[in-house]
Amino acid sequence: MLEKLYNVSPICEAVLGRDAALAVGLFHEQSAFLRPRLSEETDRRLLCIFLNSINRSIYSLALHTLELSLHQCCYDNSRLICDCTGWDEFLRSGETVIRRYCAAFPCTQCSSVHVEKAKFYVDQHLTESLTLDEVAEQVFVSRAHLSHLFSCAMGMTFSAYVTTQRIARAKRLLRSTARTVQEISVLCGFASPAYFATVFKRYTGSTPKAFRAVSREKGGVHK
Repeated sequence: MLEKLYNVSPICEAVLGRDAALAVGLFHEQSAFLRPRLSEETDRRLLCIFLNSINRSIYSLALHTLELSLHQCCYDNSRLICDCTGWDEFLRSGETVIRRYCAAFPCTQCSSVHVEKAKFYVDQHLTESLTLDEVAEQVFVSRAHLSHLFSCAMGMTFSAYVTTQRIARAKRLLRSTARTVQEISVLCGFASPAYFATVFKRYTGSTPKAFRAVSREKGGVHK
């Protein structure tokens, strides 16, 4: 029970991404274990403990991750939580805490945190079949929200970013290794060598073999 009471990191991550809908959904899901425990006054105090855990965790995460002190929001939420006694009021208070923080975060700061995490995950899993749904789950935001953040921060879609990273890795491998085109296509996450060659030519203007040949002629330098 204590783990559920204090470990609210998925909710916090969703709030930092300003994804209020996801954060509220996670809040309802995680708080469900408290509902059967409200028969005694002592158990009802757990509602306030859980809300305070969310409030303080979001504040601390913003402070240490974004260097952003939302002290006024944290204080206002603490006052709201003190008045919480029943289940319906608990749910309303939790949603209010979440929405207040989501509204308080500057979009550019929130975007950079989740986009950087998404980029790191992509770069570590380029050999796999990456999807927007999978990466959004890893950084605790909704699919639609991550798509929006990516477009704003990177000036390209998520899928375009994945492809450019795969092509960049392929170029490095073609320049610096003797691996076959088939091996490189696998290492860069392409479904087949034929598809790899098609996408590579679309992005670079040459086939992988031609790119390697020119790179060798120019001492490994190929624009």
